[in-house]
Amino acid sequence: VFIKGDLNSPTEVIINESKQFTGSGITLNGPGPSGQNQRPAQMTDAWVEFVRGKLVLAGKTDLANAILLASQQGNLTKVVTAVDRTGGQLVGDLVITKIN
Repeated sequence: VFIKGDLNSPTEVIINESKQFTGSGITLNGPGPSGQNQRPAQMTDAWVEFVRGKLVLAGKTDLANAILLASQQGNLTKVVTAVDRTGGQLVGDLVITKIN
């Protein structure tokens, strides 16, 4: 998570998920098993809210509130960075895919 501006009043929050690049691309995690604490599909709005709730439970309320505020103001950006671990380098210099 990258915060632009002050944590209590961010101008933008960027959630960056890095994934290993394979020959067929990258794959985000789907939803977790059904039940009371089902994890939504990764990088969806529901997943962001799920993780935000976990941050609150972990006592990281400032970060959770910054994510909520950015989301409410339309300043939350979700990106995925692909990493090629076979060569220990970022794929093709850098591959970043903006999700929203």
